[in-house]
Amino acid sequence: MKRRIVFLAAMLLIVFAAAFQLGFVSPKANAGDPSCNGKCNRAYNACVATARTVSAEAQCNKAYQGCISSCH
Repeated sequence: MKRRIVFLAAMLLIVFAAAFQLGFVSPKANAGDPSCNGKCNRAYNACVATARTVSAEAQCNKAYQGCISSCH
C-alpha cells in the first residue's frame, strides 16, 4: 500500500512538472510585467551575440520588436 501511495505521488509530481514546463500551470506575463520585457531583452542579447552578419542582426531586431509588441 505504501508503495502505491509513493508511486502515485511521484506520478503526480511528474505530471505537474511537465504541465509547468509546457506553460499550462505557470502564469502568463502581463502587459506591464517587467519579466516580459526582460525575456525580450535576454533573447535579443543572445541573438545579437550569435549573429554573424548585419542581416542576422536585423532579424534579431525584428524578433525583438515583435516580442516587445506582444508584451504590450
